[in-house]
Amino acid sequence: MVDHVPLTPASLARPLAVMTAALAPTGLLLYYLAVPEANASLNIPLEHFVVTSNVSLVALAVGLLVARSALQLRHFPSLLLALGFICLAAIFAVHGLSTPGVLQRGEREGDAGLVVGVSGQLA
Repeated sequence: MVDHVPLTPASLARPLAVMTAALAPTGLLLYYLAVPEANASLNIPLEHFVVTSNVSLVALAVGLLVARSALQLRHFPSLLLALGFICLAAIFAVHGLSTPGVLQRGEREGDAGLVVGVSGQLA
């Protein structure tokens, strides 16, 4: 027979926190769709370049460490995960290095914008 555990505020706190964290992105999306002027567009190419380049370096480091461990243990599903991280690092590196106005200037900015858009969708 299963004992009945009474519901207390302390026992409901954790599930409520998990539910709130899970639903918060949907709430923000609905807010930004309802109030378009609150969804400001930021044009910060240098920060975009720095963040995406650093993310690609972190993904590359994780991928290489996991690949090395997977090869030593001969665990090939983990090797596939590592290759996924390495591919993500490559796509993000292309995405960051092609930021218009940082490395790609002048007449090459239009083409760089296309590369950023396509690589952003792939990532």
